Amino acid sequence: MADPEVQTLLAGAACRDITPAQNGLWLAGHDRTRKSRGIRDPLCVRTLYLSDGRVAVSLSCLDLVGLRKIHVDQIRRRVTSVPPERNLIFTTHTHDAPDTIGYWGPRLAGVFPLRTGIDPAYLERVQSETAACIEEAREGAVPARVAAACAEAPADLTRNVRRPGFKEDRVLILHFRDLEGRTIATASNYPCHPEMLGHDNLEVSAEFPTDLHRVVEARLGGVSVFFQQALGGMVTGGAARDDGSFDRRRGEPFIRFLGETLGTLIVEALEGQAEPLRLPEGIRFQRREFRFPLENRKLRLAARLGLIPAHPEELQAGALTTETSLLEFGPVRLVTVPGEALPELGFHIQAILNCRYPFVLCLGCDELGYILPARYRKDPAYRYENSMSAGPELADILLEHIRQMTRREAM
Repeated sequence: MADPEVQTLLAGAACRDITPAQNGLWLAGHDRTRKSRGIRDPLCVRTLYLSDGRVAVSLSCLDLVGLRKIHVDQIRRRVTSVPPERNLIFTTHTHDAPDTIGYWGPRLAGVFPLRTGIDPAYLERVQSETAACIEEAREGAVPARVAAACAEAPADLTRNVRRPGFKEDRVLILHFRDLEGRTIATASNYPCHPEMLGHDNLEVSAEFPTDLHRVVEARLGGVSVFFQQALGGMVTGGAARDDGSFDRRRGEPFIRFLGETLGTLIVEALEGQAEPLRLPEGIRFQRREFRFPLENRKLRLAARLGLIPAHPEELQAGALTTETSLLEFGPVRLVTVPGEALPELGFHIQAILNCRYPFVLCLGCDELGYILPARYRKDPAYRYENSMSAGPELADILLEHIRQMTRREAM
């Protein structure tokens, strides 16, 4: 009798370089203007493609600070082999890649933005390479088996600056192999801001995911894909000083240590406790597109001035359109979050998913800044996060859509 998991799953993966070809691009992240002067390590787009013969979906993660939905949709229109809404685009949120949001361009007196920081030629390359990466992953897809695992990372590997100790320390892992046992892809989910090179760094870098991928791919083969978990509020690496400032001399070796530690945990978890998954129901997919009020005056003005991308109809209505998707197979549920969820929100989403392997994939198909529970709106400890949040209603609206997707019969 044929094995149902062999019948129902195809998997493919690909990786493409998106390192800028020239210096002088505005770098994203940190509250200051910076222009790139060199390359510390390459930036990549990494794609995992899955199909059960009925439902096909791709998950791509780029070493960038973020992409707004308007640019994600432009990538989707370039892909012909996968339905547009099933191409899920994420970013690692590195603070040392070219500005793809527009917020970090030149400023008057270092305060008032003069123009967008997005370089159109670089954005075009990012979109083109991402679409090509998706097509390459699909073309290389083969019958596959999947296993899942969970690793416990050391608690002091990261820290929650606002609420010490309150964060996710688990690494969730999916391992896809062909029928001869060779690795196709390894997907991992864990929260940490890639910002440890500090405010004054001028070198392009993916930061710790580079070392994570190096370890995983050297030991397992295939393509390693990393997705951010609930990193907002703010979950960062242990190299920062107690006052929140950064020490580059401590940051450089810590970045390598962080990536290598996570990579080793992933490999050892798969070698020691991976759970083979059977997928008798194949892949189930749902997506919700929704609107919410854009209440942040600073971001609303930036959008009207063309500093950050938005559709004209969004600006007229004073509301942004975003989305969330739910991907399910076996005991695994993966949900996309259109920004940087705070840990509290991440734990809430995991409870709603209510499964053995609840993947919370942040910076998914949009970057709306910090997504905070509404009760944090006037909390002085979260003044910065509120200043970089689209609005307090987003969290509750998002949670309700996730609840609805988990209740209804999937497509």
